[in-house]
Amino acid sequence: MKKLLIFISLLFVSSTAYAEMNKTSYTLSDAIEFAVKNNPRIIQSSKDVEIGTYGISEAKANKMPRLDFNSGATRYRYASPITPISGSPLKGSGFPEFDSNIYDFGVSFILPLYRGGRLDAGVTITEIKKSIAEDMFRMSKQDFIYNLTNVYFKIYQLEKLLDANEASVKQLEAHKKNVELFLQTDTVPRVELLKTEVELAHAKQNAIVVRNSIESSYELLKTLMGIEDINRKISLVHENSPADKYPALEEAVNRAFSLRPDYNAVSKKKKVVEEKVNFAQGKRLPYEAFIPGRFKHTFSGQPVIF
Repeated sequence: MKKLLIFISLLFVSSTAYAEMNKTSYTLSDAIEFAVKNNPRIIQSSKDVEIGTYGISEAKANKMPRLDFNSGATRYRYASPITPISGSPLKGSGFPEFDSNIYDFGVSFILPLYRGGRLDAGVTITEIKKSIAEDMFRMSKQDFIYNLTNVYFKIYQLEKLLDANEASVKQLEAHKKNVELFLQTDTVPRVELLKTEVELAHAKQNAIVVRNSIESSYELLKTLMGIEDINRKISLVHENSPADKYPALEEAVNRAFSLRPDYNAVSKKKKVVEEKVNFAQGKRLPYEAFIPGRFKHTFSGQPVIF
C-alpha cells in the first residue's frame, strides 16, 4: 500500500511538472512564478546563497580539532639513510639502513585554542558574506521581476496597437473602395485615390512593424522565463493589477533605505572590511594550539616503475 501511494505521488508530481513545462498561456503571475524557477540568473544567485552557507560551515570547522594524514615518496640518485644518522659507530651505534627509495607517512592532531580572534572574525565575515549574497539574490529577483513585468506590459501594449493598426487598415481599405466608386462617377479627383493608397500602404507597414516587435518581445519574454525551446509558442492573458496605494515620498525614501537589498549590501560590505581589519590585526597576536604529538614512520621499499 505504501509503495502504491509513493508511485501515485510521483506520477502526480511528474504530470504536474510536464503540464507546467508545456503550458502555452500565462498571466503575469504565472510568468513570474515560472521564470523564478527556471531563469539561469536567478538560479545562479540562489546558488551563491548556498555557497555562503557552506562557507560558514567551513569557517566554523576551523575551530574544531584537526587530524592530518600525510605521506610521501622520495627517490634519490644514490643510496641515502632512511633515518637520520645519530651516535657514533665507535660507541656501538650502527649506521641506519640505506636505500635510494624512501617512503614515509605520518599522522598529527591539532586543536586550535587561540588565534588572536581570527577564528571568530572568520565566522563573522562568512556570515556577513552570506547575508550579502541573500541581498544580491533579492535584488536580482526584484530587477528580474521588473524587467519581466516591463516586457509583459510592452507586449500587451503592442497587441493593442496591432489591433488599432489592423482596424485602421480595414478602415482605409473600405475608404479606398468608396474612393474608387466616387472616381468611377467622376466626383473625386484621381489624386484622392493615390492619397488613400499611400495611407493604406503606410498603415500596412506599421502593422507589420508592430507584429515583428511583438514577435521579438515574445522571444525576449521566453528568454527571461528560461524557455529554451525556440519553436514553442506562448500567449499572455491579461489580468487586472491590484490597486495598491503608494506611500508618500518621505515614507517611500525611508522604506527604500531600510528595505532595498543593494543599499543593505553596501552597508554590510563595510562591516566585512571592518572584520577583515580585525582579522589582520589578530595576526600580530600569538597562535596557541594543543598538539599532543605527531607520529611519523619512514621505511624503504622497492622502486615503483611507471
